[in-house]
Amino acid sequence: MGSFSATLLIDRGHRLPGQFYWTGHPREVFMSEARRVLIIDNEVHYAEIYKQALLDRGFQVELAHSIETAQSSLASQKFDLVAVDVILDTQPEQALSTRAGYQAGVYLAQWIKANHPDVKVIGYSGYEDPGVISWFQNHTEGFCRRLSRVDLGQFVSRIFDESDLRPFIVHGHDSAIKLELKNFLQNSSLRLPEPVILHEKANMGRSLIEKFEDESFDADVVFVLLTPDDEVLEPASKGDASKRRSRPNVIFELGYFFGHFGRRSGQVILLYKKGPEGLDIPSDIHGLVYIDISDGIEAASEQIRREVERLRRRLRQ
Repeated sequence: MGSFSATLLIDRGHRLPGQFYWTGHPREVFMSEARRVLIIDNEVHYAEIYKQALLDRGFQVELAHSIETAQSSLASQKFDLVAVDVILDTQPEQALSTRAGYQAGVYLAQWIKANHPDVKVIGYSGYEDPGVISWFQNHTEGFCRRLSRVDLGQFVSRIFDESDLRPFIVHGHDSAIKLELKNFLQNSSLRLPEPVILHEKANMGRSLIEKFEDESFDADVVFVLLTPDDEVLEPASKGDASKRRSRPNVIFELGYFFGHFGRRSGQVILLYKKGPEGLDIPSDIHGLVYIDISDGIEAASEQIRREVERLRRRLRQ
């Protein structure tokens, strides 16, 4: 592989809350010319798919199907970002050190960081080795776990995007409070981008869970609307009393985002609406602090604003 050499240093550190895909480096604002991206992948078919995904988002893209070609391209051209497939073909003499190519992308990323320190680097693969993922998360701009046009396109776009929070709204059947929240986030002094509301997005042939995973992929802050949507009857031993609960999908998505960001990340904001009959919540989340929106979003606006501004400051550090 010519001059390509590096020492494999894989960290097995812990992920920071809210950085499932990202390394935590501050995102920069680039508003001028199209960014140039080099994709290094020896599987031509997939490389062309990822190239088109980035072309669709306005990037200029070059492909390299070998380590030698990638090194030559980096020596002769300027790139803003290099996307490296973790699994690459190697020469026989590198087979042992790269685990038969299964970690060749790590070696190449190390070489790029050492020889082209101004170039941003990300890794991607469907092969998920915890040590490899940890190394990319701690030493580069990140690692893209799932592979599709949506995944890689969003991932690269976000690195060069404005460093503002991307909101996602988890909701039940209370459409009025959902729209009130959406309007507040966009049009108040917070001026957040348009929140993602799942049913407003095109299905594109995806299953519901695939759609949820894709559309929540790059969320930074999640607003969970706990509203009294379902009436649940207690067993006869308790007098056949009824309770009001949030929709099952709301509880599922709440748990998903707690697991994704970490409960203490501050990126999952609970908004609680009692209603005339109260609201029963799962015992697992008893004791968590929530924002009471029983009197409407406007009445709780200062509390919501404080949470968002605090999160903005933390993620920009």
